[in-house]
Amino acid sequence: MARQCAICGKRPATGHSVSHSAVKTRRRFL
Repeated sequence: MARQCAICGKRPATGHSVSHSAVKTRRRFL
């Protein structure tokens, strides 16, 4: 059973976290 986000209720998704300086880093959103 996959963990789900308590706020959005979605499964973990991979993407990029864009900071204020527009630096893209790989992240996993839980």
